[in-house]
Amino acid sequence: MSCQLRFTAKSFDVYSYLLTSKLHPHEIFKAGDYQQTILASWTTKDSGFCVTASHADFNDFEGQIVDAEKFIWQHIDELEVLGKMEERITYFFDFGLTTTLFEEDVWVQSFHFPVEFLLLLSRIGAGLEISSYYPTSEEEEENNSN
Repeated sequence: MSCQLRFTAKSFDVYSYLLTSKLHPHEIFKAGDYQQTILASWTTKDSGFCVTASHADFNDFEGQIVDAEKFIWQHIDELEVLGKMEERITYFFDFGLTTTLFEEDVWVQSFHFPVEFLLLLSRIGAGLEISSYYPTSEEEEENNSN
């Protein structure tokens, strides 16, 4: 999952909400849940969910934008409602991208979002995040074979 929608809210009954939602989260959590990654562990303060908006590869930034835009239009009514929730804490689309900054002769890595996409995010009240990931061994092997 390279682009995902992340949503959290205070006093949010995530399970009741999802009973009538057309969104299909890959992650659901509620306040007080214990979460852990390789680098850290924590107890969640708020309830929420994550939904995949694009399955495009971490190296396919344009594909992620196209998929995310389709996802937004497919769920526009529900996403506008989420954007108007006063209890909302987190509401953004997170684009996961492989960094090229460790490659030889790469000094900068820039990403451009079309204005139409930014206006669409504004319409639904959502933010934008870019998460840059170090290439995995599999990605490094693929890049070296090209």
